[in-house]
Amino acid sequence: NGYLQKVRKLCDEHSLIMILDEIKTGFGKTGRMFACEHYDLVPDILVLGKSLGGGLIPTGAVVAKSHLWKRFGLSFPMSASSFAGNVLACRAGLSTIQYIQRGSLLADCAEKGKMLLRSFRDYISEYPNILRSADGLGLLIGIETQSGKIALELAKEMIRQGIIVVPAFGNSSVLMVEPPLVISFQQIRAVVDSFAAACVNVSSK
Repeated sequence: NGYLQKVRKLCDEHSLIMILDEIKTGFGKTGRMFACEHYDLVPDILVLGKSLGGGLIPTGAVVAKSHLWKRFGLSFPMSASSFAGNVLACRAGLSTIQYIQRGSLLADCAEKGKMLLRSFRDYISEYPNILRSADGLGLLIGIETQSGKIALELAKEMIRQGIIVVPAFGNSSVLMVEPPLVISFQQIRAVVDSFAAACVNVSSK
């Protein structure tokens, strides 16, 4: 709906710094390297983490435009942070970026996400008593249920079948489905089958 572009415009007009938090959405989770690419948006500062460490080591990073980074570097000595520049974390981050860039992971993520979302949406009309809608980008998908209690029951049912999903922190009626980029198509089918079984069990209660 153009919200982020409007924020970018306001920041430019009033000389404000636009900071985007892509700790959760970065490194391919939405089908692009960064979610802001879907909106042709370039922030002034980008906050990164989680997937950056490749699942091996907790890693975080701050990326900024050069004129901002120079100001930051002059006001804060980088050596003052006990764990900044950790060699193992940097190596893990670099390897993760290289792996994503040289493979088909981004395209695969977009395709797998569409497959998952399409499958989830097929159940919306079938179970209107417990489900409302499903939406998402890439492998970040939210399924809106009729209540927080229903979302929790669906999560419990799926977890019993070995599929880890949780209600959203900001909206407990939304079930978050966020598989890793390396999920296989066979595993996607297992997720969908688990969701279908959970819908049957929860809707009959």
